[in-house]
Amino acid sequence: LGRGTAVDSVIQSVFPAPVYYLALLCLVGGNFIFFYTNVYACVRAGYYDLARYMLLGPLYWLLMSVAAWVALVSLIRNPFYWAKTTHGVSLGATKLGLNLVAVSGGHTLNASAVAAHRVAPSRTATLTRSRIDTDDKDAGPLAGAKSLSVILPAYNEEALIASTVRSVVETLSRWGLEFEVVVVNDGSRDRTREIIEALAARDRRIRPITHSVNRGYGAALVTGFESAENDLIFFMDSDGQFDIGELATFLPLEQQYDAVWGYRTDRKDTWMRRLNAWGWKQLVRLFLGVSVRDVDCAFKLFRAEFFRMHRLETRGAMINAELLYKLRGDGCKIAQVGVRHIERKAGRATGARPAVILRAIKELVLYTWRWRIASRRATAR
Repeated sequence: LGRGTAVDSVIQSVFPAPVYYLALLCLVGGNFIFFYTNVYACVRAGYYDLARYMLLGPLYWLLMSVAAWVALVSLIRNPFYWAKTTHGVSLGATKLGLNLVAVSGGHTLNASAVAAHRVAPSRTATLTRSRIDTDDKDAGPLAGAKSLSVILPAYNEEALIASTVRSVVETLSRWGLEFEVVVVNDGSRDRTREIIEALAARDRRIRPITHSVNRGYGAALVTGFESAENDLIFFMDSDGQFDIGELATFLPLEQQYDAVWGYRTDRKDTWMRRLNAWGWKQLVRLFLGVSVRDVDCAFKLFRAEFFRMHRLETRGAMINAELLYKLRGDGCKIAQVGVRHIERKAGRATGARPAVILRAIKELVLYTWRWRIASRRATAR
């Protein structure tokens, strides 16, 4: 339109021909068509009052750019902050004093303090704490709680399995809980089986289960879940990297939440394992659309009925992502609680092996496809 005028010379000086024609193609072939279809859909459906707002589309695109820059800065400066849009329901909940509870990591959070919080409408609460008082770990706020099944998956953990099981039994005995400890030996090639069977012979609350061959981390957990007989199910790894005493923070929350999900506050892993964990978290968010602070933290508490209602399908490292996906799908409330991560004292971690990672990615792709197909069929019905 401006050819041969002063405007033409300005355009040519600012935009070289290749850039100019690509931009023109985007404007006409993309932006205009998008803008036009928005207006057309409103008019065609009879929403004439909304059509005028569609004319503000170009302003919306500019604001998207601003929002992207704001998000980038927020990601760098405060990666765990959620700039959630405030809706009418949220405003009403805030007025009733039912807004999301966040406890500062600089404060002590004991079991009785957690029990005092009531978080009704929120689907996820993040509760961090720096320590648990020793007196609270040994004393009575947990007395009278529901019965508990502790699942300990183990693979070649002969150096640590005995101390881990003894620690679990001694701690839970002090709390006065009705409990069982289900130790699943996933085809270990060392003395893990002999050690747990010897422990079980001296304490009937310890139940050993052995896979004849190594089936995978998820398979060991599923076996434990299916064998559990109590009201609550808790699992943690057998490698001595968690303190069972921190379960005192989790148990009071089961009355308000469907699951309590731990996250490692000071992870004692190599930079490569941390990088793998970050990448896996992004893949889970991309494929399944669900996310928590620490997907694979092996310190979690559930209500047993969840496992009676759902048939778990994955058998590798994908198991935690499946648990999160199905909890979210049910609309369950999840509390996230920080737990201390202890440096491994013996044995060798196997979660970062290439074969384990490839199996997890394969299961992620396969089951995302299956679950989406099943969801679409259910919606169609």
